[in-house]
Amino acid sequence: MKDRSDLIEKIAEIRKLTGTIYKKVEIESVDISFSSIIVLLKIFKEKKDVTMSTISELTGFSNALITFSIDELENKGIVERIRGLDRRNVFVRITPRGIDFANELSEKIQETFSKIFGNMSEEDYRDLLNSLEKSISIIKKYL
Repeated sequence: MKDRSDLIEKIAEIRKLTGTIYKKVEIESVDISFSSIIVLLKIFKEKKDVTMSTISELTGFSNALITFSIDELENKGIVERIRGLDRRNVFVRITPRGIDFANELSEKIQETFSKIFGNMSEEDYRDLLNSLEKSISIIKKYL
């Protein structure tokens, strides 16, 4: 098997940069982890109650990380767990407070991205977007 450590390092670097960008999002009302932000935004985008396994599929996070994130969000009143008719099925629902927070968070993320990338040239923007789309496509091909 070929050594692909350079690829692993670059993917890890992109993940770290993504985390750094999200840490720059100024959220006054609630302090939550990066993984919980991602989980919340995925649930918010679905616009319906979702199962824990669906959240795992949407984020690519482990069940343990999903559980940690949902615990954190639930403790802050942002989401709630709902048991299905079959008690093995647990759904997650965003609370009214969570909807307000997700809307605020989405706006703050847009503002942050505008501050960071607002002065990027159109050429750099297109190059970055195309290379990210190409990278995603290649990675998905081998998953």
